[in-house]
Amino acid sequence: MPEVINHSDDDLLHRKGDPNDRSLRRIEVNVSIAKIVRERSKNVKCAEYKKAFHQCYLDHPLQMFFMCQKESRAFRDCVEKWFFDKNFNEECKEIYLKHRSEFRKTGIPQPIDFNT
Repeated sequence: MPEVINHSDDDLLHRKGDPNDRSLRRIEVNVSIAKIVRERSKNVKCAEYKKAFHQCYLDHPLQMFFMCQKESRAFRDCVEKWFFDKNFNEECKEIYLKHRSEFRKTGIPQPIDFNT
């Protein structure tokens, strides 16, 4: 007969982590938060540059590398500017910590909306 294991709340916290813990591991800073910064800068902060580059690509699909250099450069510069912005990085870190805390409380992963 299989043994039934009762998990206490302390054991649950040990397996998922403390929802109120605000410390970050290196992988979270270098990968998870960096991804949020990249995606939010592309979709929110640099949306007009992204749209202009996409439209140029649609207008010149075969000559994109030559015809869309200006739009591509503007888009890359915008993304780079926001990637190194300290306040924007803090904002994205708070978004990550909020989602991580919610996951640790419920155990249900929620997708992060990169368009807000």
